[in-house]
Amino acid sequence: MRSRPVSCWQSFAALSSSELNDNGEENPMRLTPELLKIANAFASVKDDRVRSRQLLHMATQLTPLEPTQLIPENKVPGCLSTVHVDATAVEKGDGQVYVEFVGDSDGLLTKGLAALLIRGLSNNTVDAIQNVDPAFIKSTGIAATVAPGRSNGFLNMLNLMKKKAKEVEAEYEASAKESDEDPSSACRSIFRHSANHHTRH
Repeated sequence: MRSRPVSCWQSFAALSSSELNDNGEENPMRLTPELLKIANAFASVKDDRVRSRQLLHMATQLTPLEPTQLIPENKVPGCLSTVHVDATAVEKGDGQVYVEFVGDSDGLLTKGLAALLIRGLSNNTVDAIQNVDPAFIKSTGIAATVAPGRSNGFLNMLNLMKKKAKEVEAEYEASAKESDEDPSSACRSIFRHSANHHTRH
């Protein structure tokens, strides 16, 4: 009997964040909470075909990038497919800067890998993003599921996202400092930050 195709998180429904303990013992690779949930879900599946289908499904969840975001600064080097990722700094009122990511690829499986990282890293602090150990790609079984070239591309995606997280945080803090030093420039700084963001996009 043929098994039904995997849809969304049906094959991973047994896993939930409530199964993670509070002392960090199950998070030796310092993954973000959402990335840890995704990694545990993939690790629980022993069939490479199921993991591949899940990645293909995740690819359908990405929103296409704007043409202005398809620039060299956003292109991931060393990928079998063309991949772009971009980042935005967001302040949520608690004094910390969080980062949101977007991305796209012309290859479906690579697009799924991008979607995994975008979902797992978005809405986290720069420090939390920098702390992620790239070796988790092996422990989850993803490295065995995709071609070596795509594994390298996945690591390059993660490295670029870490780099862009630092960049947008620095831009945000520089803009905030300028506004603090010269309150009359606040509106101009905000406008410039927005203009720079859209120019990079």
